[in-house]
Amino acid sequence: MEQSFRYLSVIGPEHWRFLICQFLSLLSGYAMRKCIPPCIENSKRRHFFEFISGLIILYIGYGSLVIHMFAQALPAYLMMVFLPLSIAQYGILIFSMMYLSGVHIHKFVRNPSIDITAPLMVQTQKLSSLAFNINDGVKLAKEGVVDRDYHRLNAVERRPRLLQLGGYLFSFHNVMIGPFNFFADYLRFIQGQESERLMDESDKKLFEENKEEIRLAKAEKWKQVKLLLLHTILTIWALSSFKPEYFLSDDFAKKNYLQKYIYLSIACFGFRQRFYFAWTVSCLSNLIAGFGFSGFDSKGQPEYRFATNIYFLPIELGTSTKTILDSWNTATTRWLRECIYDRVPKRYAVWVVFVVSAMWHGFYPGYYLAFVSAALITVAGRCVNFIGSLLYHHSNIKVVCS
Repeated sequence: MEQSFRYLSVIGPEHWRFLICQFLSLLSGYAMRKCIPPCIENSKRRHFFEFISGLIILYIGYGSLVIHMFAQALPAYLMMVFLPLSIAQYGILIFSMMYLSGVHIHKFVRNPSIDITAPLMVQTQKLSSLAFNINDGVKLAKEGVVDRDYHRLNAVERRPRLLQLGGYLFSFHNVMIGPFNFFADYLRFIQGQESERLMDESDKKLFEENKEEIRLAKAEKWKQVKLLLLHTILTIWALSSFKPEYFLSDDFAKKNYLQKYIYLSIACFGFRQRFYFAWTVSCLSNLIAGFGFSGFDSKGQPEYRFATNIYFLPIELGTSTKTILDSWNTATTRWLRECIYDRVPKRYAVWVVFVVSAMWHGFYPGYYLAFVSAALITVAGRCVNFIGSLLYHHSNIKVVCS
């Protein structure tokens, strides 16, 4: 019994607030799915419920700091209204990133108690992506083409009304830590029109025939519950077993290189559990609300990639940097690809993506070391693949000629 209390004592007040907020999110998701089912007729009520529930949850978690959400969102909305969309899309990205960076710096330098950065990070993704998606929608209406096929899926025909925008930005099931989703997917979820994202007619028919079962997502929920139990146990173990200050102690300094490497590897695995736990809870919140369906796999089984933000085994057992990056914070990867990588000159795209990603995360030096290293590895990998393909084709030509 004493051992159990010792483990639970490592859970601080901020962790308990997070758990309370996520519990309220789970309850809100169940209530909305039962009382306000998805359909066009219920759209306004669902938007309003999303906004009010998300606002209450944020206020419980962050108190008066929730004002930062409005301070970032309102100027961005005014830019959507008064600026040409071709300018507004970049203006909103720059403004939202600057506001987020200001809060990051203020927290880092002057006031560590300002900790609403996680919701602001998600809102930055939503605001900037919405601006690009509206411009894509206008371009699609005028010219009939967009730069990428997946831009067509996320294109928005017109600027959202304030109630729609509020529901999107304050979606209770992803407002605290994500995962981020595009406005078009949010709107389809609200209106019960998820099949509009599917390109294949047979997939659309399959969804319409099984939509209630697909939205319930019983198998996926059970899978996430089992993962949540695993990450809960590992998180409590990590919090009670590893202290960052130990890395600076004399006892740790006396260990040899191999001992330090093994200890740090296990400790970092333990520290990652907090992210796994938080995103698994968020995944459950989305699934219970009925959000997350992204299509069907090759076997015709529903996938829920819009609710899932991490893939545990590919991260821990990944055989390449790309595999690990593609499995970690997948919603942010989609945002970086569609709103950064696709919008800048290709020769600079990789470096711009990693710089923006580092700024979005904050200004701790470790982020920049990690992302610059990842950029170097990515560029080096592309160079090796390019040279390897040239050598392979050259050797084939020699064989044919001989």
